[in-house]
Amino acid sequence: MGLWGGLGDGASGFLRSIGDDVTNRVRRELRSTQDDIVGKVRSAGRGGALLGGAAVLAAVSAGTAGVLVLRVLEAVLPRRAAAFVATVLFGAGAAALGAAGVEELRRSLPRHGSGTPRS
Repeated sequence: MGLWGGLGDGASGFLRSIGDDVTNRVRRELRSTQDDIVGKVRSAGRGGALLGGAAVLAAVSAGTAGVLVLRVLEAVLPRRAAAFVATVLFGAGAAALGAAGVEELRRSLPRHGSGTPRS
């Protein structure tokens, strides 16, 4: 008699059956998880495409707003002076936003060599 007495073949068949059942359940769960992830990625891809389209339209809108500012300035200034003033205004705005962004990043990132953020 084996270690399990008279259960030798029955016990191994039972364990094999449990192993097959666990394997099948894991495969079903993996397939289900994979289907969920693929569905979310497809949905996110559509969302990304919509955001890309929105970014293109925002850039076009910013361009036409720049033209509008230029046209308004041309109503009171010569064309070259209007273009110069518009360039200075937009450049100053970009510089101010850039400086504010850099300062915000400096405050939020840890100091070099220390692990604590600045306050």
